[in-house]
Amino acid sequence: MHGAGLMLPITTAFGVFVPEDEADESTEVLQDARRALESENAGNA
Repeated sequence: MHGAGLMLPITTAFGVFVPEDEADESTEVLQDARRALESENAGNA
């Protein structure tokens, strides 16, 4: 069996509807998630 070679990461963009009165909290949640992923990726570098 042969390897497939370089495997590029696949990213799927998506959107979600958030009611306006929940927008600030939702933005904070997304920012926290982004920071968590960035710190995880920095640890793997």
